[in-house]
Amino acid sequence: MSPLRPALALLAVLLAAGPAQAQLTTEGARDEANRTKPYREPSLIAAQARFGELGEDWFFTAVFQLNYNQDFWGIGLQLPLRMRLKDRDPQDEEVAGVIRKQDWDHFTDYLKILRYVYVGESDKTGPYFVQGGDLLNLTVGHGTLMHRYHNNLDLSRWHTGVNAAANIEGFSVDFMMGDLLSPYLMGGRVAVRPFEIDRGYSHRWWDTLEIGASFFADWTAPFELQKDEEGRVVVDDDYIPQVQDKAAFSAFGLDVGLPIPLGKHLTFIPYTDFNKISVVQHGLGLHLGTMWKLEVGRGLKPPFEAMFRVEYRRVSGDYLGQYFNTVYEIERYQRLASRGGEGQPKLRSLCGSPTCETGADPARNGLWLELSLGLKDVVFVGAEYLAYDRGKPDGSFRLFLEVPYFEYVQAKFFYYRINTEDLGDLFAFDDKTALMAEVRVPFLWVLSANFRWARVWQARPEEGGYQAVDDWNAGLGVFIRL
Repeated sequence: MSPLRPALALLAVLLAAGPAQAQLTTEGARDEANRTKPYREPSLIAAQARFGELGEDWFFTAVFQLNYNQDFWGIGLQLPLRMRLKDRDPQDEEVAGVIRKQDWDHFTDYLKILRYVYVGESDKTGPYFVQGGDLLNLTVGHGTLMHRYHNNLDLSRWHTGVNAAANIEGFSVDFMMGDLLSPYLMGGRVAVRPFEIDRGYSHRWWDTLEIGASFFADWTAPFELQKDEEGRVVVDDDYIPQVQDKAAFSAFGLDVGLPIPLGKHLTFIPYTDFNKISVVQHGLGLHLGTMWKLEVGRGLKPPFEAMFRVEYRRVSGDYLGQYFNTVYEIERYQRLASRGGEGQPKLRSLCGSPTCETGADPARNGLWLELSLGLKDVVFVGAEYLAYDRGKPDGSFRLFLEVPYFEYVQAKFFYYRINTEDLGDLFAFDDKTALMAEVRVPFLWVLSANFRWARVWQARPEEGGYQAVDDWNAGLGVFIRL
């Protein structure tokens, strides 16, 4: 079995029609694009039937879904069934001969039927917000410690997470827990707007000054993995790497930000974050950034929305910004190696030595750019770029496009490249790139024809590391808007 953790499914809301050892599935790539959009899915009852090939196996996938979302509450139910039609070597286990065994072999797997439930305003601007289940696109504060975290990357084990937020007279709190039944990852942020206390409103430009403090902890962060006599990582029946040594990891941050309205439609937000992570030798990061938010046509449909971020960072060699990121649930076991091969747990890879006392890389500078814009519920595009100096290949680049609810066609496109070295390394189709394109054509009022093509990551069972493979998927769906 591959030393890389099987199931790198970025935001796999619905289980993918793929083998157990896929690092990034087609469904995962689709949901990675979905999670960037600033709106909730529409209320509907839907069913999909898909047929396709991934790697060496053929699959039929049936998904039943219910979304019911109102302004201040909502619930989402799902029942995904993945059936293997043709099982080539290596052979896998199934339930009743066809259903993938790892999808339903643990009591927490049945909790995935309740995909999410929430009360309150989902943008967290109201007095309260509480959500349980699947945590999508979870960003806390300015996102320098936790940015677009997702708790359900593992297709073989469901996590019921919790996110709660409150705003009361100049004070705010944002709390999260990755798994309510096994709270290994938890944390949050408290903030105060000192000029709003006891007033409940603001009219001077400096009244929006906000000072925050964040704390996150992974109490059982993997540090060393178990290996067999041949040096391969030992995994359990769900393909989860077995941990030999653990460490209680924590991250603490202080931040200050000042949203400044520039007219009715534009807001300028300069901010500064200073973070410290534990266990490693230094673990220091300074973030200096600005965000610009534009909204034109408030109250109209569709409004135009745009966001642009520029951030400079000065960090020690054993520090990573956005430590709890989209792929953290995979990287906590094995951080993807920059040039293939076997990876180490994320914490161990930062230490530079088994004791974390020596071997850290020199301090370096970083740049983070983020852009998103579109007409809400009509079209949405965006890009995100992260790079550091010192020539270490650990940057990343994302592109996405979505036409979500157009009457005659819906389309999605997603491009994600990891471990980039420089600007000349942003576009290539090798083992560092994932790609997804999907088109859905509605017809006869409630039916749709669906087609997807994707380039996804899959483990190498014998060699270790991962490689990119092509996947296609076609099917029919039925949906009823509520």
